[in-house]
Amino acid sequence: MSQGYGSLSIHDVSVRDGQVAVSGATDLPDGAELVVSLQKVEAPRFRAEASTVVTAGRYAVAFGFPDRPDLADATFEVSVAFYPQRQSEAIKAAVGESGQQLTGQLVMEGILGRYLNVSRQETLRLPVRTDYTYVSPDQYETGSPEHVPASFLAS
Repeated sequence: MSQGYGSLSIHDVSVRDGQVAVSGATDLPDGAELVVSLQKVEAPRFRAEASTVVTAGRYAVAFGFPDRPDLADATFEVSVAFYPQRQSEAIKAAVGESGQQLTGQLVMEGILGRYLNVSRQETLRLPVRTDYTYVSPDQYETGSPEHVPASFLAS
């Protein structure tokens, strides 16, 4: 009898060393590729995606992020997915070409077959710059290269 796979969890979402770190556990075989995404819930939107590989039932990935004030204290949807179609032949042999060996509550049905997906929301305090100062067009000589864009931005 072949083994079923269906465990995929997010254990930690935190900010470390200027990056968002996501880690968790799974019962998928070593070498399975996971897609981890981080998406800001509110507008303006921000999305980052990265791939990572399962080793000894664990995975971890880190995301950089732009220096945007709207990211300073924002809510993100963090998701981790396993797509059998994107795997090596060895992983496909274990889980099934179309995910036939995937079981449990996290199994989703897609156009190309079954896949695993888990997600949760996290509010993160990202270390971004929020202290932008206002520059008045009056600080520049009228007609100067600096005055024109400063006037435009102030209007």
